[in-house]
Amino acid sequence: MTPTPETSPFDDDDLARLEALLYDHAGDGDGMPLEAVDGLFSALIVGPEPVLPDEALPQVLGDGEAAPELVELLQKLWEHITWRIRQPLPVDDDADAAYELMPFVGLPELEDGEDDDIDAIPRDFPVGALWAAGFLQGMSLRADAWTKWMDADADLALDVQDLMRMSVATPEHAAEMELDAADLLDFDDRWGLLASVPALLQDLDLMRFEAQRPREPIRRDALPGRNDPCPCGSGQKWKKCCGSTVH
Repeated sequence: MTPTPETSPFDDDDLARLEALLYDHAGDGDGMPLEAVDGLFSALIVGPEPVLPDEALPQVLGDGEAAPELVELLQKLWEHITWRIRQPLPVDDDADAAYELMPFVGLPELEDGEDDDIDAIPRDFPVGALWAAGFLQGMSLRADAWTKWMDADADLALDVQDLMRMSVATPEHAAEMELDAADLLDFDDRWGLLASVPALLQDLDLMRFEAQRPREPIRRDALPGRNDPCPCGSGQKWKKCCGSTVH
């Protein structure tokens, strides 16, 4: 893989500006929120078949005109997510390093002083639902290739099932998808799934890299001719002896 720099090209000012521009754009009837964009881009970056940003942008922007600044910041976000996926996973419970690798997800506004208090978030808040929905939308752009991946990897299929459940925000949403409301994830389950996202994305990125790497052909010694003596020493012709078992 190409080495990645130690710092992301995307900073807090970029994040705030992009979030505001996406909000304005979505207000015109097109586009999607930042959390869903993060999920969408994540799926496209690690997926089994390459997708360029130019193909992804219409998914985000819809049919409306987009400000050049918005397009530029979306491209920087793509670079940031690529950077984020390829950073080493933190060790020794390094909370700051773990936070840097987490996807951008929206949280409800809390009272002053509670911004960092996870326990203050309402337990019915569907954290991560938009991110998971964006990821699934990204998968749909290469649905056949993702299906092949899941058919070959039972663990991946289970991970995708978890993301599908995380994308369900309300009991009404579950009913629309013909799911049992009892299967809705609670807040702690959602938070735990989000915490596992960096490792999942790294695994998928490695799978994609390994699948695209050229393989050395297996070279075999030339077989005897059909009418040559069998090398086993039986005295029979190859085709009548060991050659009869070779297909």
